[in-house]
Amino acid sequence: MQEVGEGESKEQQQIDLYFEQLDRIFKADGILSNFFPEYKPREPQIEMARAVGESLVYGKHGLAEAGTGTGKSLGYSIPAALYCKVFGKRLVLSTFTITLQNQLIGKDLPLVRSVLAELGYSLSFELAKGRSHYICKRRLHELYEDALINGYEHMEQLKEIVSKVDELWVGDRSEIPFQIHSELWKEIQGKSDDCLSENSPFHGSCFIQAARASLKSADIIVTNHAMFFTDYNLKVKGMYGMFPDYDAVIFDEGHRIEDVFSKYFQKRASVRELESLFDRVLQKRSQWAKEILDEDMEQQITEIRNKLIRRAYTVFSQLTERMLELKIQHGLLGEPLVQKSPFDVGLNEFGQYFIDLKESKKWDKPIERGLENMIETIERIRKDFNHLLFNEDRDRWANWLEIRKAKPSDDLNEEAIQAYRLVLTGAPIEASTVLRETLFKGKTVIVTSATLTTSGNFEFVSGRLGMDDYTGYQVGSPFNYAKQSMLIVPGNAPIPKNFDAYLEFCIDAIKRIELYTQGRTFILFTSFFEMKQMYDALKPWFEEKGLTPILHTGQADREQLLREFKEGEKTVLFGAESFWEGVDVPGDDLICVIIPRLPFPVPSDPLVEARCSKLKEKGHDPFERFMIPSCILKLKQGVGRLIRTVDDYGAVVILDSRLIRYRFGEQILRSLPSARFSTRLQDITTIGVGH
Repeated sequence: MQEVGEGESKEQQQIDLYFEQLDRIFKADGILSNFFPEYKPREPQIEMARAVGESLVYGKHGLAEAGTGTGKSLGYSIPAALYCKVFGKRLVLSTFTITLQNQLIGKDLPLVRSVLAELGYSLSFELAKGRSHYICKRRLHELYEDALINGYEHMEQLKEIVSKVDELWVGDRSEIPFQIHSELWKEIQGKSDDCLSENSPFHGSCFIQAARASLKSADIIVTNHAMFFTDYNLKVKGMYGMFPDYDAVIFDEGHRIEDVFSKYFQKRASVRELESLFDRVLQKRSQWAKEILDEDMEQQITEIRNKLIRRAYTVFSQLTERMLELKIQHGLLGEPLVQKSPFDVGLNEFGQYFIDLKESKKWDKPIERGLENMIETIERIRKDFNHLLFNEDRDRWANWLEIRKAKPSDDLNEEAIQAYRLVLTGAPIEASTVLRETLFKGKTVIVTSATLTTSGNFEFVSGRLGMDDYTGYQVGSPFNYAKQSMLIVPGNAPIPKNFDAYLEFCIDAIKRIELYTQGRTFILFTSFFEMKQMYDALKPWFEEKGLTPILHTGQADREQLLREFKEGEKTVLFGAESFWEGVDVPGDDLICVIIPRLPFPVPSDPLVEARCSKLKEKGHDPFERFMIPSCILKLKQGVGRLIRTVDDYGAVVILDSRLIRYRFGEQILRSLPSARFSTRLQDITTIGVGH
């Protein structure tokens, strides 16, 4: 009993020390004031730090919404770092965007390390990236040796990298001082199915192994949500993950967790998937294939491939024709598409070929591992194809088809062209059913974002994630939105359902706005098609008026577009998905954000449709329980692009009058910052008044 009492006493001493030191950091004349000469405690930031600290120390899950300007990243990273040092723990910080990840590694955590040094602690942190971000020295040198004999299209770049590789510190792509051609990078990047591990001649100097080893000595591991779920999935299966054991995880940009989860666990079936499977072997992309495949083997595998691809042409072209007859181009699957698996025989034959090959002799470890990986991959693809073709597990999975536009080809007959059009996809309907039983039963989890609440509570996000037992805390923004900003919703705007009138109104309204703002505007869309329509209609007028329109295309680099926006004259950026969040343009460069349409999820999106159907089955109204909350979270992100500092000012203009005409609009408006409100577009001219 005495030992237990002493243990409890020691733990309480650690807890007391933790909160005492946390206060020392944030108080008016505290440690942060040593780094910021004009430091003034921000009560919202202190509230958040204490709340995060309590969740970590007492092992309670937390949901924390912190308004823009609270200093959110320091509000969680300081208590997280202190927790690691006082209690001897390791923690993972996960973000959705690379921008925030880079901010944590390059700015926030170095500052936190200096702050904790004042208390006598030495903080270590590392960035965890996937192996595809790193150069594989073995693959690099093998490519170079082959290129010296057979030539190579990108030889100059290859020579340059070979000459510099031993000078690299980390060995990731960003460390190379020039833009590497994408085809070259594919040849030299790390690949899990081509890793020789300790059998590689470069194992002792491997960049990937060094990166993994550095994580073991880190107090804090910084990663992104996709990488986090890669590690999580391996561990749930009872395998070794990429991260060492950790005690807690903090998700920033946590409103995107379910999206990433669903995308990570997607299954896909198409002719291309089958071709890619065979190409891995026949194109000898892996070292084991290069070493063991001879002409006879290649011929045997090619025969299996040709039979299976011909079968795929027949099956997928027939499915395409059947769907087109039913006038179905895109949507959830109903009944199974087939009665009997059309690919089991061929894929089992392909898998058995490698099973027999593996058992035919004693292979070196790298080759044995390569064969095992190939066998596992074939079996996974066989199961994925059956899952989708039979529309399995409909209670938990959304399985859907898409008929893509035909691409004429001189090399393919009509049957093959039609077969390539069909793509089947499956994704988990709800993250909650899995995360509730795995993630939230183990580590302490804190989810934070500027947008987690809808209608003033956390019910929507906690329900979507399966986070049943948690402490929720909202931390307000220090900005004076009523003074700094205006929200304009023109009362005379046609509703988007009357599309032609709505489009004409939007184009005219944007012209009127830009005559006053002279650029310095984001226009945020949820549809590339609608964005392109408005861009094409407005571009000639913009150029005539000396304005510079910038269009966000699917291939465009976001950071490059942001630079163009900030450095250009009178710029107007037409932005889609990635510009709604994680973008920071403080000051006079951005004084207006226009949102033409309320960002409701697309009802015809198969995953959205499946989630709504699931809610209906449970007796809920999907519009109330899913569509409106999803719209609120997205809209809060878009509105949040405008005011980034206490000196910013401007207007958000929402050209969707449903916000004031329909009953649900009031619920949405209550969730937005308390800006001055107007239904008259001409009030845009008052946004700088009184600021």
